[in-house]
Amino acid sequence: MENNTSQEKERVYSFDELPVVINVRELAAVLGISKSAAYTLTHIKDFPVIRFGKRIVIPRDRLKAWLDAHVGSECVFDLGLYYPE
Repeated sequence: MENNTSQEKERVYSFDELPVVINVRELAAVLGISKSAAYTLTHIKDFPVIRFGKRIVIPRDRLKAWLDAHVGSECVFDLGLYYPE
C-alpha cells in the first residue's frame, strides 16, 4: 500500500474542488510552487488578493481568470519583483 504525503492529499484536479477563497499555503499547493513564491505572487499589482489585516485570501474565480489571462506569459521572479516576459 502506498503512503500518501501531505502534498498528495492537497492535490487539486479542478478549480471546482477549491473553496470560494484560498489562502497562500493552498495557492502554493494548487500551483505547485513554494509558499515563498506564492507570497511573491500576492504582491504583483494585478494579482487578485484580498487582505484582512495580515490574512491574505485569493478568490478562486479571480485566480482562474488571472491564470487564463496569463497563459503563454513567462514569469520571472527576482528579489520579489515580477517581470512578465
